[in-house]
Amino acid sequence: MDVRLYENIGKDPFELRLSKYAHNGYGFSEHWHEHTEIHLILEGSCRLECNGEQIELMAGDCAVINSGELHRGGRGDCVFLCLLLSPFFFGNTCIIFKRLIRDPYVSDLFPTVAKLMEEGDLPSVLEGRGAVHLLMAHLIRNHALRELSGSHYARHVAKLEKINRAITYINQNYEKPLSTAQLASIFYMSEGYFCQLFKDVMKQSAIEYLNTVRTEKAEHLLKTTNMSISEIAFYCGFSDANYFSRTYKKIKHESPTETRLKSFFSE
Repeated sequence: MDVRLYENIGKDPFELRLSKYAHNGYGFSEHWHEHTEIHLILEGSCRLECNGEQIELMAGDCAVINSGELHRGGRGDCVFLCLLLSPFFFGNTCIIFKRLIRDPYVSDLFPTVAKLMEEGDLPSVLEGRGAVHLLMAHLIRNHALRELSGSHYARHVAKLEKINRAITYINQNYEKPLSTAQLASIFYMSEGYFCQLFKDVMKQSAIEYLNTVRTEKAEHLLKTTNMSISEIAFYCGFSDANYFSRTYKKIKHESPTETRLKSFFSE
């Protein structure tokens, strides 16, 4: 895992960072930490990228970034609440939550927690902390994927570290010719083990992820430049313009030409 992207938050088990962010484009750079981070979208819409998965969020949606996951804010304009929980909050167990949660109980209780914590007086803060425990108990009962003991958590983090390095490398070198054999050798793994590990963590193959990154870059260029579709294809690492068009349509459900035309008429 890239230590340069590490955010040192602290290790107080009752250190709850609860912040409200106004319309700011939902733009924050790629980073990771041991804390569990929970976002509730109050207004607008945005995109979160977490361990390579892109999630479209709307008002009322709750997104969970699990401990050790590489994440960043994508496009969008929204008002959202952010809650950070120390790994010590859960004792000796690591809880892995679902990524996207749509639950009226959560969307109702989360703002109440924020209001109590913002009031600042001791009774309100204590009541707010109690509400956080109610919120997390509900999430664990209804939206946890699995619980990991100390040893299992260590193995889980080791997997994330390896794949986070690969994700960072792909995002920084997407325009270059890349194969699973090359990626595996860079990170001192056999190709078979690398492919299996990547799919286990990311729920998609390394090539599928690479094509998604390249397609996202291409979409931006289609909307913001006058480069030809062939030029964009090669610039983003596709060696064949026809393959680029097929891949783009599979991921974006429209052709590169359609994206460009829609962008042109929306100006």
